[in-house]
Parts: sequence; C-alpha cells; structure tokens
Amino acid sequence: MNEFLRAKTNNSLGKAFQETLELLEWPILCNQLSTFATTPQAKIQSKDLLIPCDITNSRKSLDETLEMGTLDEVIDGGLSLLGINDIENIILRCFKGGTASGEELLQIAETLRTARRLRRQIDDPLNRPVISSLFQGLTTLPQLEKLLEFGLEEGGRIADRASEQLSRTRLLLNSLRSERREYLQDLTRK
Repeated sequence: MNEFLRAKTNNSLGKAFQETLELLEWPILCNQLSTFATTPQAKIQSKDLLIPCDITNSRKSLDETLEMGTLDEVIDGGLSLLGINDIENIILRCFKGGTASGEELLQIAETLRTARRLRRQIDDPLNRPVISSLFQGLTTLPQLEKLLEFGLEEGGRIADRASEQLSRTRLLLNSLRSERREYLQDLTRK
C-alpha cells in the first residue's frame, strides 16, 4: 500500500511539475535559447534543457553564466566557439573498429585545436573558478592534432610528407603516367 501511495504521489508531483513548466512556457524559452547556440550540439542540448532540480544547481548554472558573460566581454571580439565540430559519430565509429575519412580527421584536428584555444582563454581558477572546473578532465591531445595536420592536406588528402614511402610511390606513379601519356601521344602521331 505504501508503494502505491508513493507512486501515486510521485506521479502527481511529476504531473504538477510538467504543468508548471508549461505555465512558465519552459519549452518555448528553451527553443528561444537554442537560437543563440553556435554549435549544432548546443542547439540540440538547449532545446532539451532540463530545469535545475534544486537551488544548488541553479546557483552553479547562474555562476557559470555570469563567469562566461564576464569573459566574453574581456576577450576582443568575444568568446568564439568556431571550430568545434560534432565528432561524436566519428569517434564512435572508430571506437567500434571503423575508419575515418581524411576530412573527418581534419575535423578532429580542428576541434582539438579549438579546445586547446578555449582552454587557454577560459582556464583561470582564481578569476573563473566555476567554468575553469569544467576543463579539469579535458585532454586536448596536441601531439595528435599536429600529427593529423602534418599528415593531411586541405580536403583530407594524405600529404606526400606523411610518409617517405608514400612520397616515392606517388612520384613513381606520376612518372609512369607521364610515360604512358607520351607513349600514347607518339602512337597517335604515327
């Protein structure tokens, strides 16, 4: 009987909470907030934003917002999230043994470079303790970023400089193509 009353009370509270959110027009507010998001991931998360469940979480969110607002005013041109790509599906595919295209690898390198830049701009525990704590577990992998950028050209093509053997093979291939072209031209003339 106690479980039935508890379930009914929880169900009633859940229904009352949903009605309160609708009266506050929370879904409309979240949708409006998502229009200010600069990354696709933030747009999605903003639309499905949950209202903080207690005063502690509300204060933490407010502190994060205030610190970010102050930081945005201090940085020339504001804080930019340009360069953050949605790499979740690429990482999951690779984790499952799949491969990433050259363009996808460049997206990963760009995201790593942007994460490193944002970390330098934001991470200041004395002046911004709340948002600096968000970067505690973030690894930016600068060696991987450099390796990807060194080994790939714009468009995702593997650069000749990525491997000495690749460079030699491409030179040989180009030489063979030239020889074949010259041979065909000679045949055409005859």
